[in-house]
Amino acid sequence: MMVASDVPAVGDEVVCADDEPLGVVEADEGTHLRVRRPREYPPLVWIPKRIIADRHDGVVRLIVNRDELHDGVIALPPARQREYGTLEALSLAIRRHRAAQRPGSAGVTAAALAAS
Repeated sequence: MMVASDVPAVGDEVVCADDEPLGVVEADEGTHLRVRRPREYPPLVWIPKRIIADRHDGVVRLIVNRDELHDGVIALPPARQREYGTLEALSLAIRRHRAAQRPGSAGVTAAALAAS
């Protein structure tokens, strides 16, 4: 359960797992955050909330590296993103993150994730 301090807010910085900045939260759109990237193209992207690792001190950290986010997909509004179903890179990253959170997991190989 998220407490108020964990909920992303307008103006929060969004940073990928590899510390690459992505942009600034412009709006909360239910299942996604609309993120403005003024120096990049496309300037607006939508990030699924399911890939948020945490939020602390105005920084939203994602569970995926920047190169795992495909600009062509995150540039689509949420309804259009859902048309793609399971996006393999995001799906793999989410499974990797969840597996790492399990007690007793020393490390998870790509083969083990693919089998799950």
